[in-house]
Amino acid sequence: MPEAQYTIQVTNSTGQIHDYLFLTEAPQSQGLPGIQEIYASIWDRKAHVPINEHRTFAVQFTDYAVSGTAMKALANGVSIATSSFVAVETNRKGLKPGTIASLETVPGENGRPQFTKSFGKTTKDNAFGISTKNFKSSGTKSYFCGYGKKNQHGEVVPVCTWVPSGGMTYEIAPVLTYYVGTGPQVPGTVVDPSKMGQVAKIDFSTAPAGQTVATVIHNADGTFSPPVYTEPVENQP
Repeated sequence: MPEAQYTIQVTNSTGQIHDYLFLTEAPQSQGLPGIQEIYASIWDRKAHVPINEHRTFAVQFTDYAVSGTAMKALANGVSIATSSFVAVETNRKGLKPGTIASLETVPGENGRPQFTKSFGKTTKDNAFGISTKNFKSSGTKSYFCGYGKKNQHGEVVPVCTWVPSGGMTYEIAPVLTYYVGTGPQVPGTVVDPSKMGQVAKIDFSTAPAGQTVATVIHNADGTFSPPVYTEPVENQP
């Protein structure tokens, strides 16, 4: 079995050193009760990549429900970090229902919502869920919950988040579209991919079956080449 579900390799052919950023596309919030907007954040970063060298971003198999606290309302440029997480399953048609994780206020956690061991099930295609209990943000702090993945250091980080309300059940289907761009932002920074300038867009839902590796080139004019999809090396003849 491959070590990662998907891998994205970027080659720096610009003639300059760059910091490469990696993020996923946020699911659309339309039609999702209780969610005004879903925010993407920097998932991983490869700093100071030399000329003509490449770096690889890996998407691990396990999905996580995450929650945390931001010092201000979620918006472009705000930094967030995970304070509670739990592994979840996404619904697979006819095979296994998705997990609904329970998020509630736990005594001794200064009012911060935490995930408990109580789980439900969702039958929404390719989705997992988060069920919230009654809680609200207080003071200058803002709570968030959402979808998380592991970064290159094995840490569970938020990759798509929203502001929760109490007494809701959210069902979210992660998107198989990813972006590689450049910039000074650090992991955990909320960003809008449409405002990052030139980016590579990698959509594995359009790739041929089994081709879970994408290669992109960052060109001298600042643009990125269209992704080239291939099978993992261990699967090639």
